[in-house]
Amino acid sequence: MPVGVPPGEKLEIEFSTWVDVTADAELLYQGSLTTRFGRTSQFSQPGPGSLTVTLRNELGKYTPGRQVLTDGVTAHPYWPNVLPRRRIRWSYTIAGVTYYRFTGYIKGWPPALMAGVRPYVTITATTRDDQLSRMMLQSPIGQETTQDDPQWWWPLTEAAGSTTAMEQSGNGGPPLGAAGPGAVLTFGDNGPGFGDGPGVLFAAGQYLVGGTTLGIAPRTFTVEFWFNIAAAPGGAQAMVTFDSDVSAGGGGLGAVTIGLNTSRNVTVNCDAGVITSSAVASVNGWHHVALTRDFASSGYVLYLDGVNVGIGTGSFIPGHWETIIVGHGAAGDPPGLFAGNLGQITVYGAVLSTTRVGAHVSAGLGYYGDTTGTRVARYLAYAGLTTADWTLDTGVALVNTYPQDGKSITQGCQDMATTEGGVFWVGTDGKVRFADRRARSSTTPVLTLDASIPALLDPSVYDPAFDETTLVNQSTASRSAESGTLSMQTYTDAVSAAAYGLTTGDVTTYTLSDVDAVNLAQSQVAGNSRPRFRLDQVAVNMHAAPVSLYAALAAVSIGSRIRVINLPPGAAPTSTIDLYVEGWAETVDAATYRVVFDTSPADNPPKMILDDTAYGRLQCDSQTLSTALTLPSTTTVVIATAASKPTFTTASARYPLNIKIGEEVIKLNTPPGGATSPQTFTGVSRGQQGTPAAAQASGAVVNLWPAAGLAL
Repeated sequence: MPVGVPPGEKLEIEFSTWVDVTADAELLYQGSLTTRFGRTSQFSQPGPGSLTVTLRNELGKYTPGRQVLTDGVTAHPYWPNVLPRRRIRWSYTIAGVTYYRFTGYIKGWPPALMAGVRPYVTITATTRDDQLSRMMLQSPIGQETTQDDPQWWWPLTEAAGSTTAMEQSGNGGPPLGAAGPGAVLTFGDNGPGFGDGPGVLFAAGQYLVGGTTLGIAPRTFTVEFWFNIAAAPGGAQAMVTFDSDVSAGGGGLGAVTIGLNTSRNVTVNCDAGVITSSAVASVNGWHHVALTRDFASSGYVLYLDGVNVGIGTGSFIPGHWETIIVGHGAAGDPPGLFAGNLGQITVYGAVLSTTRVGAHVSAGLGYYGDTTGTRVARYLAYAGLTTADWTLDTGVALVNTYPQDGKSITQGCQDMATTEGGVFWVGTDGKVRFADRRARSSTTPVLTLDASIPALLDPSVYDPAFDETTLVNQSTASRSAESGTLSMQTYTDAVSAAAYGLTTGDVTTYTLSDVDAVNLAQSQVAGNSRPRFRLDQVAVNMHAAPVSLYAALAAVSIGSRIRVINLPPGAAPTSTIDLYVEGWAETVDAATYRVVFDTSPADNPPKMILDDTAYGRLQCDSQTLSTALTLPSTTTVVIATAASKPTFTTASARYPLNIKIGEEVIKLNTPPGGATSPQTFTGVSRGQQGTPAAAQASGAVVNLWPAAGLAL
């Protein structure tokens, strides 16, 4: 490894345990160790991170399929773990702290010969999002159902014209066939959920029956389904019945019938007697029913739309369920033919927790109202990830329903990032990361590069630009029709459009709010409506860097602010340039360690730098509101200044024109009254730039507007 890299650099592969393979890394004759993270532009989505490295392989340690080394005798130390998807990580250690520069999964082990004689293996690895891109999402109800391993599952999603509903758990449950006189069942009718398929319409005529082959004792179980009625029942109606001891005439011990009474209460007839829900079902809307029974306590719990609405205690050990009847009661009971729609009938051989029942209800509602961060966490959990595997921001935008069926987990998460105006990727430590639109609001750089340090910055990659490439002065945020509402919200910076011509940057969002769509469009324009000096790439020779920069480098992620200082006169408008990191490539060879950052402009020069001594290069940002603002009448804003920050100047035209509290932009029409904290601005204009005026709490964060940190 190169001399310039700090002590403690390590390349490891996880065979049965983590193994240090640093000594086998070939950096002299067969290329370099390279990594790549992020994107080249703030307008694109990051792809999976990657690592490429060559390992010397004279002994055959990295040849797949070998059980002994090349001497033909020595047992292979890593057999049988030279396989794809073994984990690999690259790190260095500074002052006892280990910083991981890559953590991912090996794609393959292709053995080769250098000059036809020297064995080697060149490994390519990618981060976890590569694997997530091959894991497909199901519809919301289907996804939650399969998560809990159903014993039986009749989705009732067959096409129009069908006469039989198939059981789809994979456990060999019976199909449900139509029976009974009267009106014919209508398959392919209205069904529950969003993208979960149709349901079956029962018109108080026929019903569905599944043979006499269920044959398990219903001692511990959960039954769930969805129903929709157009009117209150004229009499007691049975929706789903599990009949036992049919050979003895039906309606025997252990029979369970879930139905509705004339008051629209859900009822359960079972060995606990009659359980009646404390809540009633509305008409013309889908409702979720779940019934659990615990063998240990003989206790029943009835849920309606995720809420516990009734309990009961059984009186004996039930017999065997021998048939299922959908839309009718058990033999010997009143007919109770159901009129309405049913869908997604499922039986589990366990008691679902209240949390899991709630998750199933949320799925049927399309997870409506999640924040973007919550939705990302849902998708990652489907892949088996836990909170230990991710670092996620909460998100600002609330999400509507989303057409997730058939999309990959990575695509779903990326769509949430687009909805948010944030970014989704996997970091160097292997953790999945989601940054919301607030992530760039910090004005403090995580890495400062001093251009005066000899050889630190590579002049061959000095890439200045001042043009219209990144110019966006109009953005339309389109709410997808698949999210439940089709609308388009457009924001235009008229001054920029008049000066430079119209340049657009449109985006599709799955938010449930038109206001948030407007805010997303504003965010797209805010940091990009004026040409700004930028360095599209910055190359850093880390082998020439002071050791302190290695720890700082490890803190850089997508969206981080970095600063270049002491630029030579004439090389830039100012000697100090702030940039946002969009991605980077690292290259380690036998003599050098080089990092090339892909960047976008932050505030070059800073937008509000009216007076360096008064504003400290935007350090008046992130103050707090001293007095709450009511909606919409309050036109006086009182701002408290942190002890470490300067106050706003009272000089005419030297105060910021606009501030932002929450999602509301407020125009400051007069200088503050007084030069000490707290400072009072009177006669402000509320709800500017198309943002919503809203009640703002005391202590709310006050930011300057526009802020380049809001750029995507």
